[in-house]
Amino acid sequence: KIAVYQMPIWAPGAYSVTHYGKYVVNFKAYDKTGGMLVVKQLNDDRWQIDKGKAVARIEYDVLDSHLDTTSLYFAMANIDTTLFFANATALFGYYDDDKKATSQVSYMIPVDWKLVCALPPPGGYTQNAMPSFKNTTYVAKDYDELADAPILASIAQKGANHEDHLATQSFVDGNVVYDVALATDGSWSDAKMDSLTVNLRKIVHSETDFFHDTPYKHYTFEIIAPTFSHMPGFAQGALEHANSSDYLLMNLGWSMFKGAFVPIFSHEFFHLWNVKRIHSNLLGPFDYTKRVMTTSLWMAEGITEYYAHTLLSRYGLISPERFFKDVDQWRQEMAMAPTSAAVKSMEDLSIDESTFEMDEATLFYSRGPLIALMLDIEIRTRTNNKKSLDDVMFALNNDAKHGKTFREEDLIHKVEKYADIDLTDFYKH
Repeated sequence: KIAVYQMPIWAPGAYSVTHYGKYVVNFKAYDKTGGMLVVKQLNDDRWQIDKGKAVARIEYDVLDSHLDTTSLYFAMANIDTTLFFANATALFGYYDDDKKATSQVSYMIPVDWKLVCALPPPGGYTQNAMPSFKNTTYVAKDYDELADAPILASIAQKGANHEDHLATQSFVDGNVVYDVALATDGSWSDAKMDSLTVNLRKIVHSETDFFHDTPYKHYTFEIIAPTFSHMPGFAQGALEHANSSDYLLMNLGWSMFKGAFVPIFSHEFFHLWNVKRIHSNLLGPFDYTKRVMTTSLWMAEGITEYYAHTLLSRYGLISPERFFKDVDQWRQEMAMAPTSAAVKSMEDLSIDESTFEMDEATLFYSRGPLIALMLDIEIRTRTNNKKSLDDVMFALNNDAKHGKTFREEDLIHKVEKYADIDLTDFYKH
């Protein structure tokens, strides 16, 4: 029987096609006696193995890919002498098209390093479990879970100049342990780490309180904070996962860091509900071999960005005045958008993000939250404030908790159903 090994061509959340198999080299397969089996590479991402039932071991090397411009930094792998970061899609494939297979992953790291991964340890997480950076072996119930758990590792102890290290801290909110790991080539004081953790805890509390829901057993924030001279590019940002999120954010003074990046943490955390749970049927279960072309990313990103700022204000992390300044900033960014993007609908821009047309797709983060704001006002106005966009999100989350996704063409009708108003003209406009 011939078997195959498949590397994914894209990563959920990043949407763009990367072909992770291009960074896999020295692919070999062996039987239980150590004999090498015949392997044929079929394309960038797929290897055919003769006598598939005899396979006992597969091994290959993964190359650094973080400078690849086909995708976001945090969807790739950054491998050097002081830092290891990888989105798991850059490391792992699946065997014989079986995405339901369980996995156990063991990492071997230098003695003076520390590693963080969002997968649970063998036996699973228990209440008030140990932080993930106390483990080196993890398990995944299927390939989707394995692929959705990024890995961050670096030197555990600060160097002589307090540089090149992985700072870690944990906190508890409710019955859940949250791990915070930050890798930097610059300084990051204990006081700065304390301040970061305090703000992350406030974000966690505000959003779990908003939904009255905690859709995970353990959560990990993985942050890479290079100094300006070590930034791998101009783009900063983050990527959401089912029980973690990873970030590339410049190491700035605390007041600047907090002002610039706290909304990004709020945005990625809100994705736990809006996109990781509430999503189109095109966004799960995943086919890792085909580009996903979805028209609903205006909701996934635009509504998330709106609530990222709204909840910060509602729960007192930022002032109402700061929120209004953010709204004005969205208006200014929309006004400066390229003409080619300004004339496109949000559904067309959703497709652009799926094809990694980032100059146009970035409008999600300005026009998107403005549309969410207007939608919230529309619902509140026409129901005499008896309903709001909150009610829509609560109902969609309840559907998703029971395994219900939506078809792209049905999204606005679901919003209408839960808002109890006709939004035909609004949506068309």
